[in-house]
Amino acid sequence: MDRRLALLLAVISGLLLAAAFPPVGLFPLVFVALVPLFFAVEHSDPRRGRRGAAGARTRRLFAVGWTSGFVFFLALLYWIPFLPPNNLTIPWLMGPSLVIMAAYLALFPGLFALALGWSRAGGRVSFLIAAPALWAGLEYLRSVGTIGFPWGSAGYALAPMASTLQFASVTGIWGVSAWIVLINALFYLVLQRTQGKRRALDLSLVILAFAIPSIQARNVLMRPLPPERARVALIQANVDSETKWDPEFREAIVEKLFRLTREAARDSSLDLIVWSEAAPPFLLARDPVYLPRVRALVDSLGVPLLAGTVDSRRGADGHLKHYNSVVLLRPGDPALDIYDKARLVPFSERMPFQGALPFLSAFDWGQSDFSPGESRAPFEMGGHRIGPLICFEAIFPPQARGFVDGGADFLVNITNDQWFGNTAAPSQHAAMAVFRAVENRRAIGRCANTGITMIIDPFGRVTARTPTFVETTLVGDLALPVEETFYSRHGDVAAAVFLAVSLVLMVLPLALKPL
Repeated sequence: MDRRLALLLAVISGLLLAAAFPPVGLFPLVFVALVPLFFAVEHSDPRRGRRGAAGARTRRLFAVGWTSGFVFFLALLYWIPFLPPNNLTIPWLMGPSLVIMAAYLALFPGLFALALGWSRAGGRVSFLIAAPALWAGLEYLRSVGTIGFPWGSAGYALAPMASTLQFASVTGIWGVSAWIVLINALFYLVLQRTQGKRRALDLSLVILAFAIPSIQARNVLMRPLPPERARVALIQANVDSETKWDPEFREAIVEKLFRLTREAARDSSLDLIVWSEAAPPFLLARDPVYLPRVRALVDSLGVPLLAGTVDSRRGADGHLKHYNSVVLLRPGDPALDIYDKARLVPFSERMPFQGALPFLSAFDWGQSDFSPGESRAPFEMGGHRIGPLICFEAIFPPQARGFVDGGADFLVNITNDQWFGNTAAPSQHAAMAVFRAVENRRAIGRCANTGITMIIDPFGRVTARTPTFVETTLVGDLALPVEETFYSRHGDVAAAVFLAVSLVLMVLPLALKPL
């Protein structure tokens, strides 16, 4: 295949995959988005061509994968340069940051195409095994480590149909991505076949691949939810960051939070009220003026309050440390439980690797300097246990699983997506929380400062949601535990299998006849 045609097919794949996510949101495209890339990979077999061309063809394999990934991430994360300028310390950095970020993330699709082409050379490995395993394994690899970033994993495009993907309670999101790639591979084979019987067989396999998860989900969803519920009020205060920390507006913001909280508490059956990430414009756990006022409010309403806050305190080494935290206040109880965000946003909340390379802390590009928390114990409340997830943490499956493994009956995700402005980022962010519910069979209350605030049932069905950039309160019921899932008990076993197969497929060509 001509190099230019191969790169064009790679670009088309990247654009189709991006169109499956918001803002376009044509999620069925995810089932065919990789087909053009497969044509480019399969027809760039490094065993073909004249002697000595193997190196050039190997580079072409990586190039088509990288190009597809670069276009995808550039389109998916288009909103980075469009973040509201008042939310940024150095606005002009956002454009270059997007390019650098897309170029880095594209390395994983590049490795996918390279390993797929290697493993397929000479028909060594089944396409239907290699493609799903490699894609899912590399997606998982992209999510781990200090700069891990699973945003844009293929499975997340299917958040609108998450209730038909109940097998994620076994495989996690990575199994959903593998299933998507399997269907793409089947469609590719259908287009490749010249014999009518083989094409009919492949079409039958496509139908079967769609049907099996749907049948399994139907059986799962026939089970009734347990009658026990936790009724929660999620306060979407819609506070602008431009005024948030201005002392002139502090009292007005406090009064707004108090007013919305009192209005929500008119529902006498409430079990919990939630304020979003860093909702109060002060250090709630330490403030000598406002903490007593908030305690008095909680005592007067008789309803526990879960509130996001910034916190500062001295560590064991005597140094002052800052945290992105959430606290739980209970009526009539002087104790205050606190959880510190463990998974911080790299380059935004903390400069990565500064523990190992202390000189990095001297670079100030406007990032915060939060310290990561260490505890992952659920909060105790009225006989129930709450697993708190702060913002970015909800996109990492192990974070939610850690709380469920510790006994959490339901999850609460607090966030402040006001930073994203009026872009598709809040929708992309919210979609990922849906799969945390499916993986763990735990209901989730998602409370966002400016939206999207949601109630998600244990099967990933969004039962209520708010629009963005409106002041409102969402009251709903969170069903208490349905069951303990395989994923909750064992974690990313499927991901480990995909990654192991991927490593074998990448190493296999080196052990066989040279390409």
